[in-house]
Amino acid sequence: MKSMRGLMHTTSVQTTNENKTTFATTSFAGQKRSLSITGEEHRPSPSASRTTVQFQRAISLPSAPPRISASRIVRLDERVGPSEYSQRAAIAATPTSTSDPELDLSHPTYELPQQLVDNFAALGIKQIYPWQKSCLKGPGLLTGKKNLVYCAPTGGGKSLVADVLMLKRILQEKGTKALLVLPYVALVQEKVRWLRSVVQGLRFAPDTTLDDDKRIWRRRADENTVRVVGFFGGGKVRATWADFDIGVCTLEKVSSRHANDRLGYIVNKSKANALVNTAIDDCSISKLRTVVLDELHMVDDDHRGYLLELMATKLLSLEQPVQIVGMSATLPNMGLMAKWLDGHCYETRYRPVPIEEHLVHDGNIYPAGSTSSLIKTAAQLNSRTTQTQAQAKPIRRIEPSAHKELRDPVLNAVVTLACETAIAGFGALVFAGSRGMCESDARWISRAMPGPQDLKIDTVDRRMDLLGELRSLNTGVDPVLEETVLYGVAFHQRDLIAAAYDAGTLLVCVATCSLAAGINLALLEVVSIRLATSHESISDYFSKSLLSHTHDAAFVDKSITSSLEEIESMGFITRDSLSMFTATRLGKAIVASAIDPDDGVFVHDELSRALQAFVMDGEMHVLYAFTPVQESGVMVNWQVFRNEMEGLDESGLRVLRLLGIKPTTILKLAQGATLRETTQEEKQIARVHRRFYLALQLRDLCNEVPIHIVARKYDVPRGMVQNLSQTCQGFAAGMIKFCEQMSWGVMAAALDHFSDRLVAGARADLLALAKIPFIKSRTARVFWENGFRTVATIANADPTELLPVLMQAQPNKIRLKGKDNEKYEEKLLVKAKVISDAASKIWKLQMQAEMEEE
Repeated sequence: MKSMRGLMHTTSVQTTNENKTTFATTSFAGQKRSLSITGEEHRPSPSASRTTVQFQRAISLPSAPPRISASRIVRLDERVGPSEYSQRAAIAATPTSTSDPELDLSHPTYELPQQLVDNFAALGIKQIYPWQKSCLKGPGLLTGKKNLVYCAPTGGGKSLVADVLMLKRILQEKGTKALLVLPYVALVQEKVRWLRSVVQGLRFAPDTTLDDDKRIWRRRADENTVRVVGFFGGGKVRATWADFDIGVCTLEKVSSRHANDRLGYIVNKSKANALVNTAIDDCSISKLRTVVLDELHMVDDDHRGYLLELMATKLLSLEQPVQIVGMSATLPNMGLMAKWLDGHCYETRYRPVPIEEHLVHDGNIYPAGSTSSLIKTAAQLNSRTTQTQAQAKPIRRIEPSAHKELRDPVLNAVVTLACETAIAGFGALVFAGSRGMCESDARWISRAMPGPQDLKIDTVDRRMDLLGELRSLNTGVDPVLEETVLYGVAFHQRDLIAAAYDAGTLLVCVATCSLAAGINLALLEVVSIRLATSHESISDYFSKSLLSHTHDAAFVDKSITSSLEEIESMGFITRDSLSMFTATRLGKAIVASAIDPDDGVFVHDELSRALQAFVMDGEMHVLYAFTPVQESGVMVNWQVFRNEMEGLDESGLRVLRLLGIKPTTILKLAQGATLRETTQEEKQIARVHRRFYLALQLRDLCNEVPIHIVARKYDVPRGMVQNLSQTCQGFAAGMIKFCEQMSWGVMAAALDHFSDRLVAGARADLLALAKIPFIKSRTARVFWENGFRTVATIANADPTELLPVLMQAQPNKIRLKGKDNEKYEEKLLVKAKVISDAASKIWKLQMQAEMEEE
């Protein structure tokens, strides 16, 4: 009997059962299957009607937004003759080692080990440029007797000169050190990878003398190798002066606001300056041979320039010679810098890869051969007069877009030029003002790039592999990257992105362009580390500073006198009857923790108050102590603050009372009142409120709440929460140092115990697991819940047993097709093997320590 369901109409289920028709789906996002139901010719064939309905697993490619097309670019000028690009391609203008043997690094002039020369050759450096030869052969440079200040265009090979001088110095004598100072963390990470490849296989002659019979068992496995260690904020490495031969450090300092006036801390205190201070203080500075200062022009930077000057001046004041190598691509006062650093001066304008600069205005592309030409053209365009318009003639024009989304001529130009470069097979690097703009630009550019169906299979496979690697990270893949990577576009978020861009897997990368304390901190530091202890010795120290080369002696002496009086009145130094200066305990604490002197007073007051009634039965007081004091860019959602305050337990409320935060005030602010910041006292109260708001975010991070949930909960960008998490690790280390210098041992121990939770992003029961690579926060909790509760259980498990746990720990449950699923599991299995090996090493060290105690 026929079913009575759907008596008045036929349901779609009935229609499907009657027709038994299947529709094939495509494998790539953005393609639509055709739909045509007219005519009998589209009826299924008898063979199709007997086919069983096939169900496929969801594909791994994300759903893509509608595609757009880049605008057309019209050439307006008639190019005559060969360009610089075509000339360079047709004529080999650079001499080779065939015509000049000294262009070969194996030449006896440089006295480099053959292994080092072979490593350079394996990395693609088989010979050097003529200007590099001339620079290296400068007076006293290869022997380390003379400092060097040199300037070369970006991409001209200036880093190789510094690398050769630095490596030559430390290879001459085992146990000597070199420091390479870079402005940004990303550069430090990249340089560490490069230098480790350069020194691979290099070994010092083994030391055959033994101090005692047990000395052989205490030897490090890497004792005779060249050790390269990176020092930067948020890093997990806690290396000391004795743990490296080449230290690659940041110059950055905690403070500052982000460009969009939201929370955005610069990554770290000056690691390079802190290392030099420590070495001077414990008299190990005598092992330092070379210091390389990259981006020397940043001495003029408002936020970090004084740190560069401070460190260089200290090095110039040392008794033993340290070769200082300063380099930059843009150094207008190079003669002055060379005079200050007492170095040989060298400048070249050679570019192996020519660079053409252009200015895009209102869809028109104007030539700008130099910076001055660029500024002149911009001024002409802004004046908008008939005469100046005739002077600046565009050479190309970007036609308006047919898409309403690209009506903005700036966005249209960014998308069009990036796509033109990428489609031609070259890499395009786009700079934006903020992380949000990076994400937005990456989305728009990806929508105009060719889709997977138009690419070679191996290109698609490489990008799918990259997506798999991003998905296998503990934090998962960013939704924007999930959408753009397949089209060869990404924003610079992780090392994986940078590596994929360098390898050509990605063709477009969007990135961001990545507080001076004045003379007070300089004086406080030199007194604290006993580099100068009298007015005369301090004046002698400053005679070697850049300040003395740019101002007259009377101005310098007046500045020294007023600053000494100021830091003495603040309690940082004392003066005895012989007018000798000594740093107080507070002054030493500020220098050791590398914080601003003004911030040091605030930190001292806060911690002194905490010592009187530290709340130990909760975590809020410790987290507040770990929260950076530079909170000027924090935007507080007072309604969220009120909700979190109402959820605090009794210990949390006690912390509020001790900090002077009144619940009634928070309720008023949540209802629209304004927090006054007129007087100094009101500013301090507002500072405490904003700092506590950040401490609430830290609390959630330490309790395994994912970053994106914290960002949504507290109404802040995800990147800002991530920066806060990294910054607090460096600041926490500074606070521990501060307490140790102040002889607050109990407070330092309490903070040190809790600091591991900041790194792990997990509760106390997971700290042992968090020592293993790739096991942090949520991943550690999943391992715990699956029975892997100790390092030993993971060490004794087979990697295949860890694979299901890692898959369960992924933040996004990904459903993949067979081939993609296999690749995804392969990558997780590699990670499982790394986890297993690392756990085994940690477990063995623990067992050895237990045996030694017995």
